[in-house]
Amino acid sequence: MIDEKVQPDFRRIKGFSEVTRIPRLGKIRLGIKMETKNGGIGYPKETDYFVCPVEVQRVYGVQPKELDIMFPIDDERDVFPQAYKWYAGKTLKCKGNGEYASRRVQDLTETQKKERADDLPDDPYAWVDDFPCPCPLLDPDENGKSKCNKVASLSFMLPNVSLAGVYQIDTRSAYSIININSALQLARSMVGRIAMIPFKLRRIAQSIEYEGKMQTHYILSLGHELSIGQVQKMRGEPLMLPGRVSVKSRENPGAMRTDFSETPGSTGIMEDVTPGESRPQEMDVDLLSVVKQPGKNDRYWWEIKAQENRMENTPLLEFLTLDDSLAAVAGALHKDGLRAAVTYEVTAKGKFKLLGIDKEIPF
Repeated sequence: MIDEKVQPDFRRIKGFSEVTRIPRLGKIRLGIKMETKNGGIGYPKETDYFVCPVEVQRVYGVQPKELDIMFPIDDERDVFPQAYKWYAGKTLKCKGNGEYASRRVQDLTETQKKERADDLPDDPYAWVDDFPCPCPLLDPDENGKSKCNKVASLSFMLPNVSLAGVYQIDTRSAYSIININSALQLARSMVGRIAMIPFKLRRIAQSIEYEGKMQTHYILSLGHELSIGQVQKMRGEPLMLPGRVSVKSRENPGAMRTDFSETPGSTGIMEDVTPGESRPQEMDVDLLSVVKQPGKNDRYWWEIKAQENRMENTPLLEFLTLDDSLAAVAGALHKDGLRAAVTYEVTAKGKFKLLGIDKEIPF
């Protein structure tokens, strides 16, 4: 049973999160993007399975509802950070931890601008810290909706896929957040830690009342399947790996494993891949700049700089393209201050080649 007292922990220490120092191998989503009949902007649709990168599908199948996971570090606030976030459409305008918040200059109220007139940056997209949180944006309207919502990100390793980094899942479900907080608290009380012990992450159906009607949603459930003997053994040993999954890989999963590392002296992230083994990948980013660079023989190319999370000062990324249309989309998204969903592949020389770009649609 879920402990309703285990509420989301939105206290967040300012500074660099330890999990951001670990390479992120991919993102696992809780829904898919549906296309409209008239070719308009797509909309998100919840699924009852995990939407996984191809290397995860090779091990768990195309539509897995259960994953074997581990946490690389022993701090709940790093592997499962939680925050209050205000989105307008697909644009993040404010992020808070229940005590203070950061907001873009252009999204400040007139009163806030007057109070901070002496230290406001000229850049309208710059972030300004230390505003009171929560604020009235968290209050629900007559329809039970609020502009600000609780958002959490779960970062974990998939040991049956790769131990080279973490995968990430984002959720806005209060039920999922409470489930995961409860499970982490239980594991710590039993074993004394959460790092490097086996968990099962599942999607389970749950009936939830919304606007007077019962609807079925598929929330996250985290748990372990340890016996008393295993718990006693783990208290005296630093590591226990989970059993192998039952779904067999149709191809060699080792060929899909990819190691990320920050190259000293480099501003971007490099990926170690063998020529011919590269594959399209996806990432959601904050765009920093779109610059036209001169090349040889009167040719040119576009350099698009970005970060996965500008507010948390994640490593700088550089996407390259010769396609003017992709650069134009990137420029428009950057101008409007919108996050972007990019598709890219890593070349044999470790460069990020841009294949596609669109507005991010957060689930």
